[in-house]
Amino acid sequence: MIQICLIALVGVFLSLLIKDKNPSIALLLSVACGVMIFISIVGDLSEIISFAEDFSSGFSSGEEIFSLLLKATGIAYLVDFSADICRDAGENGTAKKLELAGKITIMALSLPVVTLLFEKIKDVFM
Repeated sequence: MIQICLIALVGVFLSLLIKDKNPSIALLLSVACGVMIFISIVGDLSEIISFAEDFSSGFSSGEEIFSLLLKATGIAYLVDFSADICRDAGENGTAKKLELAGKITIMALSLPVVTLLFEKIKDVFM
C-alpha cells in the first residue's frame, strides 16, 4: 500500500508542477499514474475473484450471479476512473453523462438477477 500511496503522491506533485505550463501533459501524467496504481492492485484483485468464484460455486445460481456482480463492479470502477479523468480535464458535463451511462448499463446487466429473484419469491409464495 505504501508503494501505491507514493505513486499517487509523486503523480499529484508532478502534475501540479507541470499543470500551469502544459495542462495536457499533466493530464497524461495523471492518467499514467492511475494506470500504474491499477497495475499495482491486479494481484489483489485476482485473489478476490478466485475466492468469490470458489464461494459462489456452492450455490445453484451462484456462478451466474457472481459473473453479473463482477461485471457490474468492473463497470462501476471503470466508469468512476474514466469520469475522474474527465473531471481532471475540466469536462464535468461529460463525466456526469458517463456516470449516467454506467448506471443504466449496470441496471440493464442486473435484469436477469432481478428476474431470478422474483421467480424465487414467486416459488416461495405459490
